Amino acid sequence: MTLFWAYVKIALVGIFSIAMLIASVFAAVKRRRRGKLLANLVREPAMPKWLQDHSASKGEIERFLNLIANAFSLTKHLDIFRLSPTTRLIDIYRGLNPVHGMSDSFEFEMLSLDLEKHYKISLTDAWMDEITLGELFDMVCSKGAAPH
Repeated sequence: MTLFWAYVKIALVGIFSIAMLIASVFAAVKRRRRGKLLANLVREPAMPKWLQDHSASKGEIERFLNLIANAFSLTKHLDIFRLSPTTRLIDIYRGLNPVHGMSDSFEFEMLSLDLEKHYKISLTDAWMDEITLGELFDMVCSKGAAPH
């Protein structure tokens, strides 16, 4: 009977090791994909473009971009300043989830909850397939929504 449990233990250790290997490969691929996404979106800081296109303070724009970064799990201090007002939400999503049918991290659901919580705006009501960050920010500003 003890020999049986020894085999079970060996099998469980093997299964666990394989699962850890798969998880680490998946994490490495996701990090690489995230880097490619941001490299292709905007190569230079976009804050001057935000300030030029919108009559909002740098702080208001940063709060909005932090909300986007939170929803898409972007590195806030590095990545958000490379997101242009002309960047489409769907491009960010597809850059992070390039394989059709592969499960995502619920980025749009997270963004929708954050917009509702902080700005009292429904992403569902504002949604268009081609919506850009600048257009979404304009909606936030036009409703006079102040972050809470």
